[in-house]
Amino acid sequence: MGGGAFASFTVWGFPVGIFAVWLYAAIRPPRFGAGRATALCAAVAVWRLGYLLASFTPFALNLFPARLLVIGLLVGLVEVSVGTLAGAWIYREQTR
Repeated sequence: MGGGAFASFTVWGFPVGIFAVWLYAAIRPPRFGAGRATALCAAVAVWRLGYLLASFTPFALNLFPARLLVIGLLVGLVEVSVGTLAGAWIYREQTR
């Protein structure tokens, strides 16, 4: 992996992280409340959409070994979970 690919993944990570924290903020008040459990729910939702769903086609076409895809999915789950927990920790509701 070259520098261009690394930069692309880094830049792409920001909108994914922003979406994850936005989702945390969106599901927090009506049903789940604040906290780690809600942040992890948001992280799993983002992971399902951005990682698991995106891995279906390469798996179905047998483009990569299944073991490699599973490793990538597990690393992605940790990555999104840690990022969403960090973003949820920083996030604060505006007081009126």
